[in-house]
Amino acid sequence: MPLICPICEASLSKIDKQHLRMHDLTLDQYKITYPDGPFGYSEELRAKKSGKNHPLTGKKRPKEHCEKISSGMKTLWETWEATDKQKEHAAQMGMKDGISVNKGKPRPKSIKYRKAQSERLLSRYKMKPNEGEHFWHLRNTMNKWATFSEDCSHHNFIFTCLTCNTTSKSSLRNMHRHEYSQTLCKTCYPNEKTSSKAEREIGDYIRSLGILATSNARGILSDAGEIDIFIPSLNIGIEYHGLYYHSWPQLTDTKRHRRKYEAARDRNIHLIQIFEDEWTEHPEIVKARLRTVLQCKSMKIYARKCIVKKIEHSISEAFLNEYHIQGGRVRTGRNYGLFYNDELISVMTFSAPRNAMNHKSVDGIKKLELVRYATKADTSIIGGMNKILKAVIKDENPAVIESWADLRWVNPHSNTYLRNGFKLVSESILGYFYTDYVKRFHRFGFRKPADCPLGMKEGEYWATKGFFQICDCGQQLYELTLVV
Repeated sequence: MPLICPICEASLSKIDKQHLRMHDLTLDQYKITYPDGPFGYSEELRAKKSGKNHPLTGKKRPKEHCEKISSGMKTLWETWEATDKQKEHAAQMGMKDGISVNKGKPRPKSIKYRKAQSERLLSRYKMKPNEGEHFWHLRNTMNKWATFSEDCSHHNFIFTCLTCNTTSKSSLRNMHRHEYSQTLCKTCYPNEKTSSKAEREIGDYIRSLGILATSNARGILSDAGEIDIFIPSLNIGIEYHGLYYHSWPQLTDTKRHRRKYEAARDRNIHLIQIFEDEWTEHPEIVKARLRTVLQCKSMKIYARKCIVKKIEHSISEAFLNEYHIQGGRVRTGRNYGLFYNDELISVMTFSAPRNAMNHKSVDGIKKLELVRYATKADTSIIGGMNKILKAVIKDENPAVIESWADLRWVNPHSNTYLRNGFKLVSESILGYFYTDYVKRFHRFGFRKPADCPLGMKEGEYWATKGFFQICDCGQQLYELTLVV
């Protein structure tokens, strides 16, 4: 009687670890989940393996005959013809129509040796022999879950997953590491071995929102590199930057993050770049911002039902520390809040243009800098920014309102500045921070001191103190001109 798999209900001659691997189960997990589930060979297959007709494991033969079989395997294959029952047995064992040449001795671990043995078998059965073991596994294992392109070569295989219909490319080394299973598909099974723990956490969180995301997506940005997490349905990419490996001197290419941003921008991809300290120190803020970017469901409130009020700095700071990725610890003389049913749901703060941003006020022209703007998590305020801006203009009567946008988060093609009448004025190609591998610090506090040795650069000096430069992808300056 054949064995019935309790998971897929397939009728099988054996249920082994290889079959359990198709269901992403180990033997221990299988025994716990299905304590009465069958495992091993069926009675019919067990009889075949120990039967008298089996050429290698059958009845006892003289020593001379055994030596002849083990040393003359090629002669055996040329003279011996398998019976129909033996072909059925071989098919159950994963062969085309015959028995394994490695039967009766340990399976070699060498890929080169297995490829040579496979080519002999393929040549014997007059199949296409040019791919050796690769072709063997494509025909006998991987076609259960994928279809393959005719352009498959010795080094690369192009396959389409039957589950998610995603086309991917894989190398022999990667295929062997995944044991030729469906875990090769990065959409169905993101490749965790090439991702950091935090990167996998972000990817798992996005998938928990019901959004299909691909990990380590290659070929999208061409020579600019892979995208850590890519969401094809929204054309959004997410990069995770660890502070150690993405800072100098581990990363000598200071324009790497900028180059990825430009490559994504040219392909109309919104690329979000998250630093390690943002995820470790403010995970809930990052998650809330990702939900907004990914257009997840949120509570909609119309600004016409809200009231704008001036608020104390302590109130705005507490709100921004809870909902803004940069926090609220910044000097601002004008703080405005948007209230809905007496509940603070949005904060916007202003100051004179900051010297730290290398942008000062021009004599005779009153300028305000929009320093922080944040809304309550999972809340979409229709017209909220516009309503607060009108209140500020009425109270302060500025000629220009300006604001800096961080390109690690802001979409240069569509953002809240453009939707509220701001114009792009300039763009800084590159900015940088200093890090102690735990968190980042603004470069304004790390200028070259007077005791810096002659000829030593700023970054080299602070590296001797345990602080290292880490670059971003630049910022954009937006302005709202009110007086011509």
